Amino acid sequence: MQHEITKNNDSTIYIKVSIPWETLLLEKPHALAELGQNVEVDGFRKGNAPVAMVEKNIKPEILLEAMAEYAVNKAYINILESDKIDAIGRPEVFFTKIAEGNTLECTIKTSVLPTFELPKYKALAKEIKKEDAVKTTDEEIEKTMQELREMRAHQKLHTPVEEGGHGHDHDDHSHAPIEEKDLPEVNEEFAKSFGFDTVEKLKEKIGENMEKEKENRAHEKFRIEIMEKLVSNTEMAIPPVLIESETDMLIERMKHDISQMGLSFDDYMKHIAKDEQTMREEFKKDAEKRIKSKLIIDRIAKEEKITPEQEEVNAKVQDILKQYADADKFRAEAYVTELLTTEKVFEFLTK
Repeated sequence: MQHEITKNNDSTIYIKVSIPWETLLLEKPHALAELGQNVEVDGFRKGNAPVAMVEKNIKPEILLEAMAEYAVNKAYINILESDKIDAIGRPEVFFTKIAEGNTLECTIKTSVLPTFELPKYKALAKEIKKEDAVKTTDEEIEKTMQELREMRAHQKLHTPVEEGGHGHDHDDHSHAPIEEKDLPEVNEEFAKSFGFDTVEKLKEKIGENMEKEKENRAHEKFRIEIMEKLVSNTEMAIPPVLIESETDMLIERMKHDISQMGLSFDDYMKHIAKDEQTMREEFKKDAEKRIKSKLIIDRIAKEEKITPEQEEVNAKVQDILKQYADADKFRAEAYVTELLTTEKVFEFLTK
């Protein structure tokens, strides 16, 4: 077998393959066994006829194509191993010469993981300065307290009369707007309805939660800026198959989120005056950025030998399996490993 590889700029490669007739003949028994499963021969149950009779009942060109498929698949796997090719997705095969007694010639088109040079990620990460989270003000705490009072008043409106409420149906919003006079007084009873002994402790907890939220937002903004800096400084040709796959995932996630809101995807599309194809085109740029981010994180993890502890992975996998009994353990482990690796790479970069 001979082969020749041509690489494209979009991480697509073309493998020109020549397979001698003698090699092709070795696949004849496999092809006959597969085709024989669907051949009906008088006097025999389907799939149980002798090989010689199966061959007589199959058109020569169909048998030849089946032999070619077996030979090409085997050749493709051998080429990937011998040439150390990181192929992704399903390959496409184009036969250019296929005839009995002749060398088989074909071209295999496949995509590969892109090769790229990592930027100076440590230096680039240092250029990004993390903003200090703004301290929570008394005004912000009072605003939250007011929102809690309005929430309690709304709940009372829709609580049955026998339970001390006003008895409005949950879907009935025809009642008059909530006014200040309808709001509960801010006192010890109000604080206890949220699980706190005093109003001061309730306000203290609100302040703590707001501080954490601001800190989390600042931290997330910091990480996003680091990643955007790395992506913009990395040249990478992403194969179309990866972009399509990532776009599929974004579309499916969008459909799921819409259904969780009790809406129909088609109705939502009509509401925003778009169709699925338009959304796909809009998502492609985001999909490309997400793929670049993943590949960059993977490479940094390899360069810095960053791996999560197996005990930590196992613990989180067990949590997933407890929550989702029908989850696939191997997929869960792959998901958790990727998640923890990403987290550790960001920890490394933010330090």
